[in-house]
Amino acid sequence: MDLVIEVEGEERPGAELDSLLSKLQDRDELADAEIDPRVNVPADGAMGPFTDALLIAFGSGGIATGLVECVCAWLRSRKTAVTVKLSRPDGTQVEISVDNAHVSAGDGHATQGDGELSGTAIECYVERAQLTFELSDLELRSPVAHTADAWLAFGFDEDLDLAAEQAIGTMLDLMERELEIDRSYAIALGSVAVDLRVTQVVNGVKGVHAVLERDAIRMG
Repeated sequence: MDLVIEVEGEERPGAELDSLLSKLQDRDELADAEIDPRVNVPADGAMGPFTDALLIAFGSGGIATGLVECVCAWLRSRKTAVTVKLSRPDGTQVEISVDNAHVSAGDGHATQGDGELSGTAIECYVERAQLTFELSDLELRSPVAHTADAWLAFGFDEDLDLAAEQAIGTMLDLMERELEIDRSYAIALGSVAVDLRVTQVVNGVKGVHAVLERDAIRMG
């Protein structure tokens, strides 16, 4: 065994490592590496088994370089605090911590269908992108955005159903706050006015966004 990778984060136990494992398995240059998840089964039965480490064996320096690049790219995409610990059999250890959320505009797509079914959209370069971020003390379970025409609430999870549940919950929170209505009323209105769309399924973590058109609900 050449390397053991452990991850500590704010997500449920094993979630961050499962995400990293998916990213490593997608890299062609790591195809020859042996990557085995180490599964932890809690004795008290409070939760199910979860991945608590990745055991990695590789031979060439090229694979090691690709591994480091992949881990660094994955860290840059984290949205919550996370610490990665790399350990070698000789006792050498390296810890890398990311304490703050990071913003990425992603890769440029001239067009793609909802869901981005495969790894290929119509890729393009972006000369300039303008994004406006409004920072406040609002407690959000997931990101929200607004355009000239609609409000959007996003959900992300490796399970598409859980991503949809997260997007719905965030949209209902948004409707309660912006429309000044209670939860049951938001659910009733959302059932007829909110659309759920698949953001993407091409990566390990899937996405769903809930869309509420600005003119869909008129409060008297």
